[in-house]
Amino acid sequence: SFVHQASFGWSDHRYRLDPRPGLPRMEVAILGAFSTAMEGADEFATSEQRVHVQDSLHWVAGRHQVRAGGEFLHTRIHHEPSLVSFGVVSNLATLLSPEPAVSLVRFLSPVPPIRPRANQWGFYVQDEYRPSP
Repeated sequence: SFVHQASFGWSDHRYRLDPRPGLPRMEVAILGAFSTAMEGADEFATSEQRVHVQDSLHWVAGRHQVRAGGEFLHTRIHHEPSLVSFGVVSNLATLLSPEPAVSLVRFLSPVPPIRPRANQWGFYVQDEYRPSP
């Protein structure tokens, strides 16, 4: 006897991290103390689509049970990195002084979207044999 099973799946996940109005998109680091605000690697907007296809066959013949199948997973991502500037203060005393000084300010230019794609395949064949019925 044969048993055939096939399945298909699709998912779409999207989100967007918008900054609060009026707040600068900047990370401030005080050397030897802490780093605050946004990480430069935070994503601004991301969407991910996945397609999953699976197929399997189960065959029983006498003392054998044979199973075979495969699956395919395709993933497509659209990622827009955030635009975050960076400021560095040399130490905490400099920040707390009457005239604080910032030793480095880096304004980042926009980064083009990143669009990776991935395909994954898998196959299997299994034979289960029973010596006695």
